[in-house]
Amino acid sequence: MTDVDPFYRYEFEVREGQVTEQPWDADVHRDELTAFVRYRQLNDQRYLVMRLVARAVESFRLRPITGSFSLQVPVDSAEQQVVEEFLQYGAPFADIGGAITHTSGPPGLPSESGPGRLTFIVAASAAGDRPDLEVRLIGPDNDVLHTLDLVGVRASRGVDGPGVWLAGHDPSGLLHLHFLVNAGDHDTFRLNVDPG
Repeated sequence: MTDVDPFYRYEFEVREGQVTEQPWDADVHRDELTAFVRYRQLNDQRYLVMRLVARAVESFRLRPITGSFSLQVPVDSAEQQVVEEFLQYGAPFADIGGAITHTSGPPGLPSESGPGRLTFIVAASAAGDRPDLEVRLIGPDNDVLHTLDLVGVRASRGVDGPGVWLAGHDPSGLLHLHFLVNAGDHDTFRLNVDPG
Protein backbone atom coordinates (compact mmCIF):
# COMPACT_ATOMS: atom_id res chain seq x y z
CA MET A 1 0.00 0.00 0.00
CA THR A 2 3.01 2.33 0.20
CA ASP A 3 2.83 3.04 -3.55
CA VAL A 4 -0.84 4.06 -3.54
CA ASP A 5 -0.24 7.78 -3.04
CA PRO A 6 2.72 9.85 -4.32
CA PHE A 7 2.50 12.30 -1.39
CA TYR A 8 2.21 9.97 1.64
CA ARG A 9 3.53 6.61 2.72
CA TYR A 10 1.74 4.20 5.03
CA GLU A 11 3.04 2.35 8.06
CA PHE A 12 1.10 -0.44 9.78
CA GLU A 13 1.96 -2.16 13.02
CA VAL A 14 0.03 -4.72 15.11
CA ARG A 15 0.80 -4.42 18.81
CA GLU A 16 -0.06 -6.38 21.93
CA GLY A 17 -2.38 -4.74 24.47
CA GLN A 18 -5.30 -2.37 24.75
CA VAL A 19 -5.37 0.97 22.91
CA THR A 20 -6.81 2.73 25.97
CA GLU A 21 -3.77 1.74 28.05
CA GLN A 22 -1.10 3.01 25.63
CA PRO A 23 0.59 6.43 25.37
CA TRP A 24 -0.36 7.86 21.97
CA ASP A 25 2.19 10.68 21.72
CA ALA A 26 5.20 8.48 20.87
CA ASP A 27 3.64 7.66 17.50
CA VAL A 28 2.54 11.23 16.82
CA HIS A 29 5.90 12.84 17.57
CA ARG A 30 8.08 10.15 16.03
CA ASP A 31 9.02 12.47 13.18
CA GLU A 32 8.01 15.85 11.79
CA LEU A 33 6.25 14.44 8.75
CA THR A 34 3.60 12.40 10.57
CA ALA A 35 0.26 13.55 9.17
CA PHE A 36 -2.28 11.13 10.63
CA VAL A 37 -2.26 8.33 13.22
CA ARG A 38 -5.15 5.96 13.83
CA TYR A 39 -5.44 3.25 16.47
CA ARG A 40 -7.95 0.43 16.18
CA GLN A 41 -8.55 -2.37 18.67
CA LEU A 42 -8.55 -5.67 16.74
CA ASN A 43 -9.42 -8.07 19.58
CA ASP A 44 -8.85 -8.35 23.33
CA GLN A 45 -5.10 -8.83 22.92
CA ARG A 46 -4.04 -6.75 19.89
CA TYR A 47 -4.50 -3.36 18.28
CA LEU A 48 -3.50 -1.82 14.95
CA VAL A 49 -1.54 1.42 14.48
CA MET A 50 -1.79 3.09 11.06
CA ARG A 51 0.52 6.03 10.45
CA LEU A 52 0.27 8.26 7.40
CA VAL A 53 3.64 9.98 6.82
CA ALA A 54 4.23 12.76 4.29
CA ARG A 55 6.95 11.95 1.77
CA ALA A 56 8.01 15.64 1.80
CA VAL A 57 7.03 18.85 3.58
CA GLU A 58 5.27 20.00 0.39
CA SER A 59 2.84 17.06 0.67
CA PHE A 60 0.86 18.94 3.32
CA ARG A 61 0.20 21.72 0.81
CA LEU A 62 -0.12 19.71 -2.41
CA ARG A 63 -2.46 17.06 -0.99
CA PRO A 64 -3.87 18.34 2.29
CA ILE A 65 -5.79 16.08 4.64
CA THR A 66 -9.08 17.73 5.49
CA GLY A 67 -11.97 16.59 7.58
CA SER A 68 -14.81 17.25 9.93
CA PHE A 69 -15.12 16.08 13.48
CA SER A 70 -17.34 16.68 16.48
CA LEU A 71 -16.03 17.22 20.00
CA GLN A 72 -18.01 16.46 23.15
CA VAL A 73 -17.05 18.24 26.36
CA PRO A 74 -18.90 19.04 29.59
CA VAL A 75 -20.21 22.62 29.89
CA ASP A 76 -18.01 24.97 31.98
CA SER A 77 -15.19 22.41 32.16
CA ALA A 78 -11.45 22.71 31.54
CA GLU A 79 -12.04 20.69 28.35
CA GLN A 80 -14.53 23.31 27.13
CA GLN A 81 -11.89 26.03 27.62
CA VAL A 82 -9.38 23.95 25.62
CA VAL A 83 -11.87 23.51 22.75
CA GLU A 84 -12.70 27.23 22.76
CA GLU A 85 -8.97 28.05 22.48
CA PHE A 86 -8.73 25.64 19.55
CA LEU A 87 -11.68 27.28 17.80
CA GLN A 88 -10.59 30.86 18.45
CA TYR A 89 -6.78 30.52 18.20
CA GLY A 90 -6.01 27.13 16.65
CA ALA A 91 -4.35 25.98 19.89
CA PRO A 92 -3.57 22.25 19.96
CA PHE A 93 -5.60 19.94 22.20
CA ALA A 94 -5.13 16.39 23.44
CA ASP A 95 -7.39 13.53 24.44
CA ILE A 96 -10.79 15.19 23.93
CA GLY A 97 -13.87 13.01 23.41
CA GLY A 98 -15.34 13.15 19.92
CA ALA A 99 -15.74 11.47 16.56
CA ILE A 100 -14.45 11.98 13.01
CA THR A 101 -17.48 12.61 10.79
CA HIS A 102 -15.71 13.01 7.41
CA THR A 103 -12.18 13.01 5.98
CA SER A 104 -10.68 13.67 2.58
CA GLY A 105 -7.16 13.01 1.39
CA PRO A 106 -5.04 10.01 0.48
CA PRO A 107 -6.59 6.53 0.18
CA GLY A 108 -6.99 4.63 3.43
CA LEU A 109 -8.26 7.47 5.59
CA PRO A 110 -11.41 6.58 7.50
CA SER A 111 -14.45 8.31 6.03
CA GLU A 112 -16.07 8.35 9.46
CA SER A 113 -15.60 6.75 12.83
CA GLY A 114 -17.37 6.05 16.07
CA PRO A 115 -16.65 7.69 19.41
CA GLY A 116 -13.02 8.06 20.38
CA ARG A 117 -10.40 10.43 21.80
CA LEU A 118 -9.10 13.11 19.43
CA THR A 119 -5.85 15.10 19.49
CA PHE A 120 -4.88 18.06 17.30
CA ILE A 121 -1.20 18.96 17.04
CA VAL A 122 0.70 21.56 15.07
CA ALA A 123 3.70 19.87 13.50
CA ALA A 124 7.05 21.62 13.70
CA SER A 125 7.43 21.17 9.95
CA ALA A 126 4.37 23.37 9.46
CA ALA A 127 6.62 26.29 10.38
CA GLY A 128 8.43 25.95 7.05
CA ASP A 129 10.81 28.87 6.75
CA ARG A 130 9.33 30.77 9.72
CA PRO A 131 12.13 32.64 11.53
CA ASP A 132 12.98 32.14 15.17
CA LEU A 133 11.45 34.65 17.59
CA GLU A 134 12.87 36.81 20.31
CA VAL A 135 10.96 37.55 23.52
CA ARG A 136 11.95 40.72 25.37
CA LEU A 137 11.37 41.64 29.01
CA ILE A 138 10.79 45.41 29.08
CA GLY A 139 11.23 47.43 32.27
CA PRO A 140 9.01 50.31 33.45
CA ASP A 141 11.29 52.82 31.69
CA ASN A 142 11.09 50.84 28.39
CA ASP A 143 14.63 49.47 28.76
CA VAL A 144 15.17 45.89 27.55
CA LEU A 145 16.00 43.94 30.72
CA HIS A 146 16.43 40.54 29.11
CA THR A 147 15.94 38.78 25.77
CA LEU A 148 15.13 35.14 25.15
CA ASP A 149 15.53 33.48 21.75
CA LEU A 150 12.73 31.08 20.76
CA VAL A 151 13.39 28.26 18.30
CA GLY A 152 11.16 25.53 16.88
CA VAL A 153 8.46 28.13 16.34
CA ARG A 154 5.03 26.75 15.42
CA ALA A 155 1.84 28.65 14.61
CA SER A 156 -1.81 27.90 14.01
CA ARG A 157 -4.85 30.05 13.19
CA GLY A 158 -8.27 29.86 14.79
CA VAL A 159 -11.14 28.06 13.07
CA ASP A 160 -13.89 30.42 14.23
CA GLY A 161 -11.93 33.43 15.38
CA PRO A 162 -9.19 35.83 14.33
CA GLY A 163 -6.75 34.55 16.93
CA VAL A 164 -3.35 32.95 16.42
CA TRP A 165 -1.54 30.37 18.56
CA LEU A 166 2.26 30.71 18.61
CA ALA A 167 4.68 28.44 20.44
CA GLY A 168 8.39 27.93 20.69
CA HIS A 169 11.11 26.98 23.13
CA ASP A 170 14.45 28.32 24.24
CA PRO A 171 17.53 26.72 22.64
CA SER A 172 18.08 24.47 25.68
CA GLY A 173 14.53 23.07 25.47
CA LEU A 174 13.88 23.92 29.12
CA LEU A 175 11.35 26.74 28.62
CA HIS A 176 8.30 26.29 26.38
CA LEU A 177 6.30 29.42 25.62
CA HIS A 178 2.75 29.58 24.23
CA PHE A 179 0.98 32.72 23.05
CA LEU A 180 -2.71 33.27 22.22
CA VAL A 181 -2.83 36.57 20.31
CA ASN A 182 -4.82 38.79 17.94
CA ALA A 183 -8.27 38.12 19.40
CA GLY A 184 -9.02 41.46 21.03
CA ASP A 185 -8.40 42.09 24.72
CA HIS A 186 -7.71 38.49 25.65
CA ASP A 187 -4.09 37.91 24.57
CA THR A 188 -2.50 35.26 26.78
CA PHE A 189 1.03 34.11 27.52
CA ARG A 190 1.90 30.73 29.07
CA LEU A 191 5.28 29.46 30.19
CA ASN A 192 5.94 25.76 30.79
CA VAL A 193 9.20 24.58 32.32
CA ASP A 194 10.39 21.14 31.24
CA PRO A 195 11.28 19.29 34.46
CA GLY A 196 13.54 16.84 32.59
